Amino acid sequence: MRFEERFALRIAAVSDTHGRQAWTVPPCDVFVHAGDITGRGSLQEAAVFATKLRERMDSPDGPQHAIIVPGNHDECFELFTEPTLALFGPRVHVLLNDSLTLDGICFFGSPWTPPFMQWHFMANEQRLAALYEAMPSTVDVLVTHGPPYGVLDPGWQAAHVGSTALASAVSGRTVQHHVFGHLHAAGGRMVQQGHTTFYNVAACNDAYQLVNQPRIFDVHSSTA
Repeated sequence: MRFEERFALRIAAVSDTHGRQAWTVPPCDVFVHAGDITGRGSLQEAAVFATKLRERMDSPDGPQHAIIVPGNHDECFELFTEPTLALFGPRVHVLLNDSLTLDGICFFGSPWTPPFMQWHFMANEQRLAALYEAMPSTVDVLVTHGPPYGVLDPGWQAAHVGSTALASAVSGRTVQHHVFGHLHAAGGRMVQQGHTTFYNVAACNDAYQLVNQPRIFDVHSSTA
């Protein structure tokens, strides 16, 4: 019996693999990568990732769909968008501040994070607030590269460095699950606040060692 026959989708979510290849795709319906696929942002790194993902999706127990939200290291997605997207098959959905519905489950994905050094997909909080206006009022699985302020967002020089605009966007909507990474120190951790379960799914630790595998959870449509 496949998972959707139980009126749910099984999600396997990870982020911040940074070009490492020891990550796995466990049996699931939808594989989610929440950004920093690459270490240097190159098209070659993205191609290696795409090949591994395609092989897993073509296996008998592989996911039916994959959702990718780029991260600040993923330069090729921002500067060479078309050739990068061409690496992936039709069942791989790259969300660049877009929504997607699969089997009645609403996903929304955004790569944007607050400024940090000279990386990619970064914007100030005012612009982030404008970007997040595209988010539907009800989201079953929210996928962003970075965390909201105050949730699994430890910084190097501050207790919390997540986005205040994202925190406001989430608090003003019905969000079942929120998946992100970016801040490696909280990788592998989960917390529930109100009606939302938050997951920091960063695979690498602060030393860029791959120490976490994908988080698995089931999601039911909030509109069913």
